[in-house]
Amino acid sequence: MLIVGSLVAVMARSENDSFQFCTTKAYGWPAPWKIDHCECEGGQTTYPALSAIINVGLILASGICGLIVSTWLSRRKRAVEESDFGRRFGWLIERDIEIVGELEYLRWDSYSQFWHEYRVVWRLPEDAVVSPDGWIAAKLVLRNRRYPDIVVDSFLTSQEPDTGIVSVRGAYVPEKRIRRGNKL
Repeated sequence: MLIVGSLVAVMARSENDSFQFCTTKAYGWPAPWKIDHCECEGGQTTYPALSAIINVGLILASGICGLIVSTWLSRRKRAVEESDFGRRFGWLIERDIEIVGELEYLRWDSYSQFWHEYRVVWRLPEDAVVSPDGWIAAKLVLRNRRYPDIVVDSFLTSQEPDTGIVSVRGAYVPEKRIRRGNKL
């Protein structure tokens, strides 16, 4: 709004060729603020009220559009932050495109930088993997629950204790993807 308002104010004294005829001169963009009529029209100077409404309306409309865009962008940014880059939605554990388990988000482990803790729920007991090397050997991948087009195949896991909680590092949804929303 400030930019458009500044442009309209700066251009208020420039000639507007679209509204000039005979020897009439018009000043201001996009609609003339001032018109000096030629002698054949009485030679009067007028300040059209409609032009003022158009120019002020343009300034206000640009402000409203700017507000809408900034609100939309801040919502997208907040979605990234609140979901911790998609981690809070959890993950489906897949082997050969078949779901064998799920990771339910618990918390970020503040003592171990970049590690996030999840509760592991295996569909069948024989699908369970307990060691970090076991996840790699089983060729397991993670598919985000909220963004199913995001599949992570390069991640690290910790040893799974008897509690069923595992720490995972490197599983996240790229910020650009979250900002795009649910559009694929």
